[in-house]
Amino acid sequence: MIPVGRLHNPEGLVQDGTQLFEKRAEEAIRTMRRFLQEPPSVSELAEEARVTPWHFIRLFRRTVGIPPGEYLAALRIEFAKTLLLKTPEKVTDICFDLGFSSLGSFTSRFTSLVGVSPVAFRRLADEFSPKRLTTQVERQERWQSYPGLRGTVKASSSFSGPIFVGLFPKPIPERFPEASTLLMGPGAFRIPHASPEGFLMAAGIGSFHDPTSYLIPNDCLLVGVLPLPDRADRELELHLRPPEPLDPPILVALLACLGRPDPIPG
Repeated sequence: MIPVGRLHNPEGLVQDGTQLFEKRAEEAIRTMRRFLQEPPSVSELAEEARVTPWHFIRLFRRTVGIPPGEYLAALRIEFAKTLLLKTPEKVTDICFDLGFSSLGSFTSRFTSLVGVSPVAFRRLADEFSPKRLTTQVERQERWQSYPGLRGTVKASSSFSGPIFVGLFPKPIPERFPEASTLLMGPGAFRIPHASPEGFLMAAGIGSFHDPTSYLIPNDCLLVGVLPLPDRADRELELHLRPPEPLDPPILVALLACLGRPDPIPG
């Protein structure tokens, strides 16, 4: 059971405005992180935020972009990724440590959200080579004449490193992107055969040689999120910034995206 105060005036929070709920959403996320092994219920999180469960779900989704249950599930998978790379624990032990009912359900959920199985995820770190990044960029040169999304990724002058840019249906980078590209630094990008719908998301990795930075992005990470309009002729701009407390975790295994087939028909 999470520690909570008295629930009072649940409707008043709506009148207080977005800024107040952003702070309470941040508190709820911190609570989720503290109790990953025994996740709090929506009712408990709502009580902590001083709102009714219905308002908590609605306001959390409006503020963060996804429902609280989905955010909590993402945090659990994010923690599983960390355990897989930074501990020698067996997959079975990690599964039950995080409260999953069976190894099969954990493996299925992990593979669905990350893009590879837990065992394959561990192998990605061992198989990583910076040469794979440059090879991917060279492969992309043949795509430049194809129609799709185009734009520019911008970052502070102090940033240097690879940038993954992907198109996702929701404002959370999970599963493989519908289309993607890789840059070796800020600048122009083109994503062929990508519809101007959904969310364009970028992850800038400030550590070029460390595979862990790509698989469980850490302090060297910069992110960018851009909701897309239904226009294919617009020049897009993605601005990289440090992660914020309300940002959902990056679940997709970025290195796994490098081995996907070219998005060119025929």
